[in-house]
Parts: sequence; structure tokens; C-alpha cells
Amino acid sequence: MFSYTLIIGRPPFETASVKTTYQRIQENMYAFPDNVPISTAAQELIRRILHPDPEQRPSIQQILEDPFFTGFTPTSLPTTAIAVSPGKSIIVSFPPKT
Repeated sequence: MFSYTLIIGRPPFETASVKTTYQRIQENMYAFPDNVPISTAAQELIRRILHPDPEQRPSIQQILEDPFFTGFTPTSLPTTAIAVSPGKSIIVSFPPKT
């Protein structure tokens, strides 16, 4: 759930109503917003992490070995990264296709 929140900017099941939030958790109802660029690798990892069957969820080691984390890692970030999020082209292409 933290990976979703870090990328999207809000928890996956959150609504204005606590009752509705709990219902969405029980039904595993979440979506990736169209207005937030997110790579396919990130979406696939989040889907695996949020799998409704806990036995089907990846272990910490499997998460660390996922293509999302083992793909491209920049050696440095521009100083503007402190105040401004990266542009859409960077996010959508991360990790780069090989």
C-alpha cells in the first residue's frame, strides 16, 4: 500500500467515508488515476503487493528483486528534484525498456 501512496499521492482505498473505505478494502477496489503517470512495471508490482490473497503477495525479497527495482537506477538526481517532481516522460519511461 505504501508504494501506491508514494507514487499516486494518496492511499489506494481512501474515500471521504470511513465505511466506504473499509468496503473498498474488503473488495480490494482501487484504480490507477489517469492523471498520474505510472509505469507498467510500477502498476504490476502494486497489483502483486495488493493481491487480495495474502498467500499470493510477494515476499520482501521478491519485491526487492522485482523489475521495478532492478531496472534503471539513476546515479544522481538534479537539484531541482528537491522541489519539483520529475516530468511525465521520465516517470512513464521508468524503468527504461530493454
